[in-house]
Amino acid sequence: MFLVVQFAFKLLGIETLDQSQAPALDVNASKPSHSKWDITGSRNGSSDPKVTEYAPIELDGASGTIDLKALQTLANVVDADGQRVVFLRIYNPNAADDIVISKGAANGYPINGATGDFTIEPGQTLMKDFAKMGATISSTVKDIDWTNGGASPGQLSLVPGEI
Repeated sequence: MFLVVQFAFKLLGIETLDQSQAPALDVNASKPSHSKWDITGSRNGSSDPKVTEYAPIELDGASGTIDLKALQTLANVVDADGQRVVFLRIYNPNAADDIVISKGAANGYPINGATGDFTIEPGQTLMKDFAKMGATISSTVKDIDWTNGGASPGQLSLVPGEI
């Protein structure tokens, strides 16, 4: 298997100017766009860091634990021992309740530093590129806990890789 992970951290602002602001412009030119500081790219098995698997995980139910040494990917269950989390994306489709991602209670993986959690409020998306900064996965550093207060399953995508 050869995996390619494409990523984009982009914001695009499009302004619509009225004729008093841009009287000499045609309709198409009166919509300037701004996309400064976009970051796009891709990683694969030859990049630095290398990406090895892609794991889409549905956060269905009230809570759970993601074991990075028994990670369900698109193709199979993999042991990411010795690797690190390279990318993380979480989407909360709930109307009123948060999703919280945290270091596991037992054998915790510090997903946001030693004690930090991610709280994803209703309608929010969080995407993080850890680059080479994630902790190394091992038998004592492997679990990510999550809680979902809402009725709709959250969406978590996780990409481990080798440094």
